[in-house]
Amino acid sequence: MKLSGIYRNIVFFFPIQLLFMHIRKSPTLVLFWIILGGFVTNSFLSRFGAGSLFLTPEYLDKIDYLSFFLMGLATGAFIIAFNISSYLINAYKFPFIATLSRPFLKYTLNNFIFPLSYVLLFIYYSIKAQINNEFIPDWEIFYNIISFLFGMSFFIFLALTYFFTTNKDVYKMYKLPRENKKVKKIIRPVKVILQKDMEWKMVNSPREEGKWRIATYLKGPFKIRKTRDFTHYTSDMIHRVLQQNHTNAGFFATGIMAIIMFLAYYMDNPIVIIPAGASIILAFTLFILLYSALHAVFKDWSFLAIIILIVGYNFASTCFFSEYINSAYGLNYSYAGSKKVLEVNYTDSIHLADHDSTLVILENWKKKNEDVYKSGKKPKLVFINTSGGGLKAAIWTYYVLGYADSLSGGKLLKQSQLITGASGGMIGAAYLRELYLQKLEGKIDNYYDQKYLRGISKDILNPIIFSLVLKDWFIKIKKFEYNGYLYYKDRAYALEQKLNRNTGWVLDKPLKDYKEPEKKAQIPMIIIAPTIVNNGRRLLISPNNISYLFANAKASSVSKYPNSNVEFLRAYDVFGAENLRFTTALRMAATFPYVSPMISLPGEPTLNIMDAGLTDNYGLSTSLRFLYEFQEWIGKNTSGVIFVQITADNEDAFVEGKGLLSRLLQPVGNVYSNMFNIQNVQNENLIEFSSNWLRNHATFIHFSLKSRSNHISLSWHLNSREKLILFNAINRVDNKNSINQLVKLLD
Repeated sequence: MKLSGIYRNIVFFFPIQLLFMHIRKSPTLVLFWIILGGFVTNSFLSRFGAGSLFLTPEYLDKIDYLSFFLMGLATGAFIIAFNISSYLINAYKFPFIATLSRPFLKYTLNNFIFPLSYVLLFIYYSIKAQINNEFIPDWEIFYNIISFLFGMSFFIFLALTYFFTTNKDVYKMYKLPRENKKVKKIIRPVKVILQKDMEWKMVNSPREEGKWRIATYLKGPFKIRKTRDFTHYTSDMIHRVLQQNHTNAGFFATGIMAIIMFLAYYMDNPIVIIPAGASIILAFTLFILLYSALHAVFKDWSFLAIIILIVGYNFASTCFFSEYINSAYGLNYSYAGSKKVLEVNYTDSIHLADHDSTLVILENWKKKNEDVYKSGKKPKLVFINTSGGGLKAAIWTYYVLGYADSLSGGKLLKQSQLITGASGGMIGAAYLRELYLQKLEGKIDNYYDQKYLRGISKDILNPIIFSLVLKDWFIKIKKFEYNGYLYYKDRAYALEQKLNRNTGWVLDKPLKDYKEPEKKAQIPMIIIAPTIVNNGRRLLISPNNISYLFANAKASSVSKYPNSNVEFLRAYDVFGAENLRFTTALRMAATFPYVSPMISLPGEPTLNIMDAGLTDNYGLSTSLRFLYEFQEWIGKNTSGVIFVQITADNEDAFVEGKGLLSRLLQPVGNVYSNMFNIQNVQNENLIEFSSNWLRNHATFIHFSLKSRSNHISLSWHLNSREKLILFNAINRVDNKNSINQLVKLLD
């Protein structure tokens, strides 16, 4: 159908045709814009707070003009890479641009719809996020947005300046005699690929208006011109002009790669840890440049080529890069396969020895609370069970325990015997326990100081994402030394380093350093119980031997081998288990898929370790097993047991499938999303079945965020609004009642 006049000029306007062309012919490039758009509109991974990484970027623990400037630089790099890739793949379909001055600039100018749409979305949602989530003043928001636009424009200006000096149109290219032209030297394999690519495009490019005919184009930001006729130029002339950018793109991609390698090499310096959103955008930049390079070779088969490369890389990693495992820092991997780790010979005497050793700890706990006995009463023994949930769980657990301990006059931690749980909750509890120990040792004056709360509340995600998207998948060269052994630096290392920086390095010690403080009952015992992926068992990590948690020392009929748990200290003794870095033990229990990598332990078989929340997100089964083992002593020496349960998850939600697709996915999706609710049901059954020996002497006190209506991200990064919701939750009626009940019971 023919169109005439103004309608033809609109329909065949170059930006409009480029939009249609991308949607039809370059869905891979469009996909990146869709993902970025999903991030900034909180339509993609909103539960994990992905939007905050882009809309309110942090740099050096601050949200300011500098963090927005870096985000702008990364966005500018992505826009240029998008245009380069689009130009290399699709420019041959529009031969008229070879007749224009500065053809790549004109192509970039007309290819504005996706970049401009993203930038406008970013500005709108970023302003909203800064106002609603970070409570930033108006004038700072203005400076932040200007900094973003300046950073983006600055990079685009530098890139286009380079292309201005190296690109020629058809007139300039053929104005001088061929023998006077300077030809860049290109290595032969690349030269062959470029020649084949040009030959293919010459065969497939239109010599007339064709399918992608163009009537008008943007000559400048506000200047529209009609296209020139190009049929009197030979295909060779046109495509030599269009082919110039292949070499330029190679230099640009090399520059991006050099930037990434520089940042990755100096990842220990906080200055080079750019905002997480900028890291993701920089990775996208590299990916689309790689895609355009593959397209030059494989054309319409390029997407399949990417799939084959991914599969091939995965195969190569298992065959040639098996040494690139994520390690448990402090363990000796030099003879990793020389010991059968699941064949510890447990005897009744070993179980009894561990039982008696823990009785000594309980007796020391009794001495520590001697003042209560002198008053004619028996103290309550406290178990602390805390759930996982990333940074919100770490802050919530630390805040609840510190708040309750201060209101009880220090009695909560003094009367606590065991801390168990998962993920972030264990990090928060371990941090408060360490500060409590430092106070006892005279190293600090006040473990309630707000500076410690600010420290545990800081972002941990930036260096993790930085390492994940810019380094771990292809650059693994740098190592670090711990306990005399070398380990690769990856996102697990980045997580621990940032956690240690945030907490003043007080947790950076080997597991064995807690053995004596626990034995003397100066601090509660901590049992970290991550999940063994291979068989679903739990790996019980403690500085003291605890074999009684999986076999009853009094029952000779019990198997000599654990059937549900593995005791880390004995199973990995030959590998230096007691030297395990304590932050690594915490990381084992907080191994969120993809964010922090799965740990592979030495020995035979190789046990792979994941998040504790997979098997017991609340630690209740460990506490009940401990209580069952020592129920006789506890019954004689205490007035009962208090289970302090701290949960950072949302309220139960009943999900009803709507639509065919929802009903198809519901059986799998609901089981996954309700995994912790299922554990709650199992825990209730455990309590019910244990009621005969609890004898009504146990009190369960709950502290919950119940943040369903006020969503808090499941992430290692929280915005200011989420932190405020968290801190205010302690004043909710149910949590206030729990505080009052706890203080009364400890009195």
